[in-house]
Amino acid sequence: MSYKSGVISNTGNIREKNEDSVLLCHRDGKKSVLLLAAVADGMGGLAHGERASGHVVHTLRDWWQAQEGLEDRELAGIRDEVGFLVEKVHYQILKEATEGSVTMGTTLSLLFLKDDRFFVLQAGDSRVYRIYMKNMSQLTEDQTWCRDQVRAGRMNTIELSVHPKRHVLSNAIGAKEDFFLENYEGTVKKGEKLLICSDGYYTYLNPKELMRRRNPQKILNNSERRILTERAEDNFSAILIQI
Repeated sequence: MSYKSGVISNTGNIREKNEDSVLLCHRDGKKSVLLLAAVADGMGGLAHGERASGHVVHTLRDWWQAQEGLEDRELAGIRDEVGFLVEKVHYQILKEATEGSVTMGTTLSLLFLKDDRFFVLQAGDSRVYRIYMKNMSQLTEDQTWCRDQVRAGRMNTIELSVHPKRHVLSNAIGAKEDFFLENYEGTVKKGEKLLICSDGYYTYLNPKELMRRRNPQKILNNSERRILTERAEDNFSAILIQI
């Protein structure tokens, strides 16, 4: 099993700073191939959103660099440890925000791959997609106020697409005391792709572009140039992994 990958992160055409933070780490061990990828989107309109997303990504990077013997560990144990680490960062951000009388928070879509098995940890409305052949499906569920209303049967998807609260998060890291990480697990197969991206990227999503048989970095570079020809009013970030 081996992986090819690409990553982009862009401020876009309207914002003055990029509040997205991305992480892509890869390790070829003697027994297993490992990959850790994450997209964190600092909550737009909130003070220090870039600090919140950066804090999560820097903590994950430090954890990855300090690890030895990851390939010998069970995936469930790694998942629990990473989940605990993210929870710790959540309370650190919350504490900093409270002491500074500011509001700060971030989404997180995290993917950990070990050979053909993976887990995803999710908070907020960044997304993970699976792509195989001509099929593309969203693996994660958005944790927004509107999506919660749809799940509860109080709103339909057509109403959601135009509702003024469609971007309001119901769950995020560091934003409020209540917090949870959704967990997804599965296996991958040769030829499959996994996309991790912020909402600024999937707003302009072009599935056919991602299905092309090209190097993942070239695919993302092309999509970056295309998105910048649009309004691109938000920051946008994406990581594309090909099995």
